[in-house]
Amino acid sequence: VEIDGGAVLFIGPSGAGKSTAADLCPGRPIFAVDKAAIFPGHDGQWWAAPLPEHVAGRLHDRRHPSRRLPLRGIFRVQQSDGRFEIQPTDALRRLLYLRESVMSGDPTREEMRVDCLQSLQESVPVAVIRTVMGQELTSGIRAYLAGRQR
Repeated sequence: VEIDGGAVLFIGPSGAGKSTAADLCPGRPIFAVDKAAIFPGHDGQWWAAPLPEHVAGRLHDRRHPSRRLPLRGIFRVQQSDGRFEIQPTDALRRLLYLRESVMSGDPTREEMRVDCLQSLQESVPVAVIRTVMGQELTSGIRAYLAGRQR
């Protein structure tokens, strides 16, 4: 989703609630559906760009017109036991969450891939978000990201 001019990506395994998390950000344009490319810019900032998607319907109807946005945060979605929470994680867990979401190509480039993800998780907030059905997420994400920028 797009929040305050930047991309906020939801990651996790199938069925984790990524689409539900996007739905819980009402009024926020959908930046990418299904897949996004993330890459470092020449300005030292990380960027995100939507990749072609195979999903139509409610999320597609809220598509953001931009072709790339600065990457503000990555949240691994987990279903909650009844309370909303955004929880930072240690460096190894952040790296594991990012690696599970990366499409693999050439297996001989794994070391380079992990080095890139290490740089990403040191520059962009990566956290676990536990969602609660019906509870809006945008204000909680904004507060978390604002606190991480101090």
